Amino acid sequence: MADKKDSLLSKFKPPLITHDILDAIYEGKITYNEALAQQPIDWDYVGKLFEAGCSINEACQYLNLNPTIVYKRCEAELNTTLTEYRETKIGRGNSLLRLKQFQMAMGGNITMLIWLGRTRLGQTFDVKAAHEAIDATIVNYGTKESTNSPPSSEWSRKVSKAKEISHATETNTED
Repeated sequence: MADKKDSLLSKFKPPLITHDILDAIYEGKITYNEALAQQPIDWDYVGKLFEAGCSINEACQYLNLNPTIVYKRCEAELNTTLTEYRETKIGRGNSLLRLKQFQMAMGGNITMLIWLGRTRLGQTFDVKAAHEAIDATIVNYGTKESTNSPPSSEWSRKVSKAKEISHATETNTED
């Protein structure tokens, strides 16, 4: 008898069906589908799945529950629709992600600083503007307004190399 119960119990994914319901199935008092409808739902766990970005169908599949049953149980047990419950949890998950990204950036993660600068602040690296700045620097050397001495040959090589790299990058981004 224990072997049959264990094999039936293995069909259920977490959270597991209770032993009382399992006994009722084994004794023929309820069907397997009726048992699924009675399976306890851990709404905190469902909320975590939604916070992680799971769809309603994904959460139901993970819990081995019919979405129709979950919709009805959510309205009965939480006094809200499953869609509204999911949207609330998705919003919380998004907030937690943003907070963690911000903390990483403030902790010195350069990649995260750049990414947040681009996505939140609209910052970009303008290759064309960088190229024009290099050209302006070169033009200013040797003019009467310049207080700097003329560029050395080493400086000229560096500027030429920077222009080549900038030009190559600009050409690649236009393709």
